[in-house]
Amino acid sequence: MIASIESIFISNVYIFICYLWSFLIAKSDFEKNKIPNNIILFGIGIYIFSSVSVYFFFEIHLDAGETGRSSALWAFRPLADTAAGALLLAIGFTLWMLRLLGAGDAKMLFPIGLILGFDYLSIFSLILLILGAATYAIVRIPYPRSSGGSRFIERLMEIRSTGRIPYGVLLAIAFALALGRRYLAETGVY
Repeated sequence: MIASIESIFISNVYIFICYLWSFLIAKSDFEKNKIPNNIILFGIGIYIFSSVSVYFFFEIHLDAGETGRSSALWAFRPLADTAAGALLLAIGFTLWMLRLLGAGDAKMLFPIGLILGFDYLSIFSLILLILGAATYAIVRIPYPRSSGGSRFIERLMEIRSTGRIPYGVLLAIAFALALGRRYLAETGVY
């Protein structure tokens, strides 16, 4: 697939906005242990705006070998993307009911599923598994207590002592890496 300059520009803007969104999630959850609903709604808005933009401003090509791919690089499939979001939301809701995940983390899974779609959920899950295992190991490994330092170090010490891990940070990192993989695949780089 050969992409036009306009489609590459729009894809880069889309990636930037998605990375900004994931940064807001990580920052909010790390600092306050809370992901506000307006940040979650912003993620849903990113998906809706992008899919509507692609639908109205870019011609959809239905070649013999490619069905549903748009000239804007990103293939939006509203039903499949909504199903992916609903699946992640159901998993998140179940984890929240078991008290393994916070409500904001569970709700955040819906826009992540929308934006990534089914094709990249496995990559997202694998990255999340690796990050979760590494975080668990870091929290459990004994290390000397710091006598002062930055707010970042103080927050890490607080997380270690309370055991309340800001999973939104892990979700945001896994999302950003899976989205980067999607971008590289759809632009033809990798």
